[in-house]
Amino acid sequence: MKQLKITLLLPLFLTVANASVLPDGVMAYIDAILAALSLLLIILFINNTSTKQKLKEAQETIEEKDEKINWLRRIGAENEHRHTTKIQELEKQIVELNHTIEKLEQRVKEGTKNQVVAKLEALQHKRAKAMEEAGLEA
Repeated sequence: MKQLKITLLLPLFLTVANASVLPDGVMAYIDAILAALSLLLIILFINNTSTKQKLKEAQETIEEKDEKINWLRRIGAENEHRHTTKIQELEKQIVELNHTIEKLEQRVKEGTKNQVVAKLEALQHKRAKAMEEAGLEA
């Protein structure tokens, strides 16, 4: 930006320095030339300032978005871990209930039918409910 300012100001200084050798026709336009150069410098300064501000805002927005992405990734990982843990616990309960049902079926074969049948039905219902919660079909 400094080089641009120097490049723009150099003709201005040369024009003012050579004002005495310029013809009278050109001297009539010096004020307009100076005003145009001043206006151009003001426009460039305003443009530079607004561009820096927009760049700063864009960088802040990018940082906020990165933070949100990292937060969402972390929350997603925690939710997935919690879901996996719950499924593992339900599968463990299903295995235990299956084992208990097998034991009770063996007892049914051996004799104590009424109590065992009632408990067997209750455990089968409990197993079906656990499988339904886990999203598994019986």
